[in-house]
Amino acid sequence: MRKSRGNGIDADITACPVLILNPVCVAEDEDPEKEHLPYTERADIYTPQAKAIRKTIRDIMAAYNYDRSDTMTDDFDVNFYAGGGFNWRLEKTQREAIKEALGAGLTIRPKWWKGAPGR
Repeated sequence: MRKSRGNGIDADITACPVLILNPVCVAEDEDPEKEHLPYTERADIYTPQAKAIRKTIRDIMAAYNYDRSDTMTDDFDVNFYAGGGFNWRLEKTQREAIKEALGAGLTIRPKWWKGAPGR
């Protein structure tokens, strides 16, 4: 956690014991035929476990925040501005590990992956 922007708090997750990036999405990013697919047809970037972790962090921050802003009068009254997610270095490290495993011919398909509909 770090304080920024005066009254903002960013929660950057810098380490995580589970896989946060969806290997199928990383593989699609490397495939020239699939890199231009619309986002509605692509695999989610984060695994279900990663989404749950982000939601938990955001729920904890929301429990201590309030927002009594009135945008009609340009009056902003919040306890703090919240932001954050997975640190880019963590994502980069996992992306490189997944690409290395895919390059070695390994198949990375978590048990929860059943494939996107319509493929």
